Amino acid sequence: MLIAIVGIHFFLVLCQLDTFMRKSVYLPILYSPIIAIVMNMFNGATLFSTSTYYEKGMWIYPVYNENYYITLTVSVTLILFYLVILTVARRKAPTTEHRQLYNMLLMSAFISFLWHVLFGYFAFPSFPPYPYIYGGVI
Repeated sequence: MLIAIVGIHFFLVLCQLDTFMRKSVYLPILYSPIIAIVMNMFNGATLFSTSTYYEKGMWIYPVYNENYYITLTVSVTLILFYLVILTVARRKAPTTEHRQLYNMLLMSAFISFLWHVLFGYFAFPSFPPYPYIYGGVI
């Protein structure tokens, strides 16, 4: 969650969209999910991912339950938010070079979106657990 929040903040600054409102307004809104993270840590709750696993061969797979799908859906939604930020920035790009940079970032975010949807929502028994995470490595 923290990586996603910092990522959104980075994209807002990179795309110069952090000027649409004062920092004293958008920063508390942007970083407000930290409260849920802290509550999750102190309560020992499993709000952000599954806590049930099973062993199959050499792998330990998660049980695809409600928490798993909620976390994955939030992840995919954040990637869509990145796409919106980059699309707006591309439209406001002052130069062709900036537009090309935003096009490359848009394509990367779109590939990441497709990868997360394909390998996150659909289980492939011959793949290792959490195959959508390996997209970042690849």
